[in-house]
Amino acid sequence: MKWCLYFLPILLVSCVGGKSEQELLDDFARANVALKRDRYVMAIQAYDQIIKESPKFTAAINNRGIAYMELGQFQEALKNFDLVLSLEPGDYDAAFNRTRALWLQGLWRPALEELHLLSSTHDSAAVYFRMGQIYYQQNRLDSALWSFDQSLEIDTVNVEAWINRGNIHYYRGDYPRSQYDIQKALALESSHPLAMNTQALLLTEDSDWLEALKWIKRALAIQPEEPYLINNLGYVYMGMDSLSQAEQYINQSLLLDPNNPWAYRNKAIWYLKSHRPKKTIELLEQAQTMTQNNPPLDLLYYLGQAYEAIGDHEKACNTWHKGQQQGDRRSAAMLEQFCKSG
Repeated sequence: MKWCLYFLPILLVSCVGGKSEQELLDDFARANVALKRDRYVMAIQAYDQIIKESPKFTAAINNRGIAYMELGQFQEALKNFDLVLSLEPGDYDAAFNRTRALWLQGLWRPALEELHLLSSTHDSAAVYFRMGQIYYQQNRLDSALWSFDQSLEIDTVNVEAWINRGNIHYYRGDYPRSQYDIQKALALESSHPLAMNTQALLLTEDSDWLEALKWIKRALAIQPEEPYLINNLGYVYMGMDSLSQAEQYINQSLLLDPNNPWAYRNKAIWYLKSHRPKKTIELLEQAQTMTQNNPPLDLLYYLGQAYEAIGDHEKACNTWHKGQQQGDRRSAAMLEQFCKSG
């Protein structure tokens, strides 16, 4: 749920203008249609007229805040949500919408503080789901996982909660749990591109590259410009040793989103396969910095290979040892195979 939209208020406060209550309700319904059709300026103008007629019409004030938020005018949005809360203290919808306006500005800490306050009075799946989204964006995966757990306990049909939780399990190398969550998501929405994306990645863990290619292409047929999907298409082609196609799609992904650490990780693997290990080390270190405390689980596996390729055997073994400690099975295999002590 992005935001809470009022459709029809239970009770409309007294009007100060010349319109009847029914006329204002009709105007409100038309303004909501404009909002749902993404005609935000038109919606704001319509809500302005309604609020001029009825200044305490909190449903219209809330929805005007949503329109401002969708236009990226977050301060105006917050003014509207705060006005609702001054007229109706404790209003859940305005409070929930306010957390999104804070989050979209990058004000993660106050957004989370307000969400935790909301969770103490409203046991809402949407509140926990938004917490999970923010924690996920902050790379605080333990907190994100807890939040998605809480959300799914309340609402078992939230496809995106299943996908997000499945992605966390995937990043941590817990593939059985990831598969369970992604299958739940696909059972609810078989053509969800992000669920298909993770399903493709899970297949790559078993080196089933042809089946993974089918899944990622199905996802791209729905979202052809999504950089994460394009990047993973490059990764699949790399697993199939189609290096020219892999480079094409990874580069395309980086052009669309130069801040995706997974694209840098994939380009690093491409350099490794192209016998340029120094570039591999450079890009993997960049990806490691970008992901802070939660780098891709296999990053150390590839980094160790790059060190080995430049002749730094001791550093390779130390890197694989770190990977083994973090639960990476491939690092553990390399440590056992190439390092006398681990």
